[in-house]
Amino acid sequence: QVQKPTTTRRCSVFGDPHIYTFDGGFYTYKGDCWYIIAMDKSLQWFVYGWFSSCGLYSSCLESLSIIMRGETTSQIQFLRGYAINLGYKKMFLSRGQSETIGGVKISFTGDRLIAELLKFSVTVTFDGFTGGSVILEKDVPTMGLCGNNNGDPSDDFSSFYDGVERSSNDFADAWSVGRGCKLSAEFEEPEISLDLDRGR
Repeated sequence: QVQKPTTTRRCSVFGDPHIYTFDGGFYTYKGDCWYIIAMDKSLQWFVYGWFSSCGLYSSCLESLSIIMRGETTSQIQFLRGYAINLGYKKMFLSRGQSETIGGVKISFTGDRLIAELLKFSVTVTFDGFTGGSVILEKDVPTMGLCGNNNGDPSDDFSSFYDGVERSSNDFADAWSVGRGCKLSAEFEEPEISLDLDRGR
């Protein structure tokens, strides 16, 4: 049986935190802020992530927010514990249940929340703890922590608006939004020196 070619790419955020870009690049980043995880270049949909401290030198994904433009703008936030914040109310879905709100189909599989942006063939998942993903068609131009989705991981860190090549930390810092952020430099672990004379 001939397998159908894969037509989608996935970006994943997990742990404290680690990020696989759409193009297969990998980096680790520590910051405490809102970040644009992914958005399309035509500015029709956005996925934001809230990262918060989860250890002395770590930060973890705490929630995912999805904004989709259309006749009306849909805003949905996935929270820890599988809660869904619609802005005007908080709701929960039972296993296997789904609802469509403003062009976004939301479902709960029992171990993850899923949002399908029906108009754009974009799927966003959240495991209810620290892991999330964005799945979309190949070569849809994107921006954000997930890179540009052009099939080339070597230029992911130059996909900010100005096209400047950055380190992974500077690249992720550039996608932070909001005030009062604790960015990568504030998470640097102190150097530990060995005292070779101790105990002599």
